[in-house]
Amino acid sequence: MTIKSIKGNPVSKPGPNVFDCFARDLFGNPDLTEWCEVGNRRVSCLVSRSGEKLTGAELAADNGEEFRLGFLESDWRQLGEVSYVTYRRRQYRITAQELDASGLIRNISLKSGEEPQRVAVVYASVSQ
Repeated sequence: MTIKSIKGNPVSKPGPNVFDCFARDLFGNPDLTEWCEVGNRRVSCLVSRSGEKLTGAELAADNGEEFRLGFLESDWRQLGEVSYVTYRRRQYRITAQELDASGLIRNISLKSGEEPQRVAVVYASVSQ
């Protein structure tokens, strides 16, 4: 089937759409991309902080850093089942993931594994 452009010229195969170009430009920009490790593979990603700026008290209560990484969906599919991502030599667990509207970029929400240390208090009675 031949598709006709607005000018009436036949177009046999459309080129990449605007989303393809955007993703290619985004991940091709060395000022924006970073690298992380997933399993034993090194993968390019984009970093963004998520949520609002927390106060000191809220950070102390949460005791973990939260942010998002964006991956090309084509790269992410090759990784298989993933629970953790290593970014800047620290391991983070995946809390959520979603595919963007274009279907090209997988956004992963991460949280540091630094959970508050739990201390058990044991009360014992001593019989004489």
